[in-house]
Amino acid sequence: MLEQIYQITNLTGERVSNIVILGTGEGKYEPMADVTREQLATMLYRVITKAQADGVFPKETEISHVEFAFDDDSAISDYAKESVYYMAQRSI
Repeated sequence: MLEQIYQITNLTGERVSNIVILGTGEGKYEPMADVTREQLATMLYRVITKAQADGVFPKETEISHVEFAFDDDSAISDYAKESVYYMAQRSI
């Protein structure tokens, strides 16, 4: 996956850190911290949507929306909900 991210970002002419990893909030960047589900989902979502916008990946057709909620939905940060559910709907 990291190789694909590298290829995508090279094609777009941007660094991975400028697209995918924006920090952990409050101006912090913690490269040695454990990655949570919501952080990973957000990073992958950013790569996919950037690649689609740049024409590297084809834009997907609308997938059928399945209404569900994770048992811990209230614990998912607001910034990550769209990403987490995007990945879940695609079985990622």
